[in-house]
Amino acid sequence: MRKTGIVSAAAFLAAVLTASGALAFNPQPEPPAWALVGLARTQLAVLHAVLVQPPDPAQPPDPTLPCALVMSFVDANGNVFHDAAGNEVKREVLLRDDVAASLQLRASDILGTTQLRVPIRPVTTEQPPDPGQPTSCRGLVGTLEVVSPLGFTQLVVVGTYAPIPDQPPDPQ
Repeated sequence: MRKTGIVSAAAFLAAVLTASGALAFNPQPEPPAWALVGLARTQLAVLHAVLVQPPDPAQPPDPTLPCALVMSFVDANGNVFHDAAGNEVKREVLLRDDVAASLQLRASDILGTTQLRVPIRPVTTEQPPDPGQPTSCRGLVGTLEVVSPLGFTQLVVVGTYAPIPDQPPDPQ
């Protein structure tokens, strides 16, 4: 069974770094996913994920359970992007306390010859490598970074991940 993460609207923060300062952005009411952002021809998108201690000490993560996570980038229709070699831009990772992982998407790999920019959305999905294997992504924090060709960060989006709980069957 696969669980898709929810980025908490209260913890979701976006900042556009410009010479004049930073602009805040609130994507409400939209979870359940990361926001859609534009990626221009010369830019690089980097999705980072790290498992940290959650803010609620009454519910700490189970240190014996890894966070089994699939990281990817999709288009506005939810289709996973492919790199220049034709491979899906997707990565399966097992995270434990204070361990981070990253996934990169180059705009030049996904843009057509006449396109200047394309909408992208990072996706983080909790997914055990084997069905029935326990996993916990409590305390997962992710960032989406859009980087210029000179290596300057131009956009940062930060979110916390809260797994969707299994729903009990409807008694009726």
